[in-house]
Amino acid sequence: MSYLNETRVPAGSPRGGEWTSGGGGGFGDKMSPLAGFTRSQKAQITKVLHNKERNREAVKSEQNLVRALNGNMTPTKFPVDVLVMINGKLRALEVKTFFPPEPGETRVPADRINAKDKIYKIEWQHKWKAPIDTIVVNRRTNPMTFYFKAHHGGFRMGSMIPVNSLAHLKELLGAKTLENVSHETMKKQLDWYYKGGWDKVEEAHWLKTGNFVTKQNIRKGNF
Repeated sequence: MSYLNETRVPAGSPRGGEWTSGGGGGFGDKMSPLAGFTRSQKAQITKVLHNKERNREAVKSEQNLVRALNGNMTPTKFPVDVLVMINGKLRALEVKTFFPPEPGETRVPADRINAKDKIYKIEWQHKWKAPIDTIVVNRRTNPMTFYFKAHHGGFRMGSMIPVNSLAHLKELLGAKTLENVSHETMKKQLDWYYKGGWDKVEEAHWLKTGNFVTKQNIRKGNF
């Protein structure tokens, strides 16, 4: 029932002005934020919010990896997720976070990759003459586990190497040294990505903090 069709408790009474149904049951309860929506609409809204929360958790996984490897995250639709400088050379990481499946959720095969994304990655790899490795963050277990694969092209954990520690990951990457990604390197990457040049607001934030954040999130204060 929409609150537009509900009546309020008469003014002057102890609960004057409150909705009679409370939007979901108890007398005087606060309106439900989903009041007025159909069951299917509520399910869709809940799913969207849940997916956003999962995306935030996935970003946290990437951020932790970035900090551990002195790397830099990239824009959402960039061909790779993380840029790192290992032994003085540019490399990229594709990071995938797996969550426990929800009831009734259709699971996409772990090795299925969008053909357009795959072409985009190959284009990046040829442009910068740099390898792309793959890391899976498995949040289906507690504590979470990590898997590594040289090169890119699928996230099937059965064909990947379990990572025991950060030292083990560095060993798998052959990392004798881990340098910070330079401003010059990031500028070349983002100039290429944006075609017309790296956005000045994003570049200024990167120079100040060393972290890549989109212009939209900088303006919203989400960083």
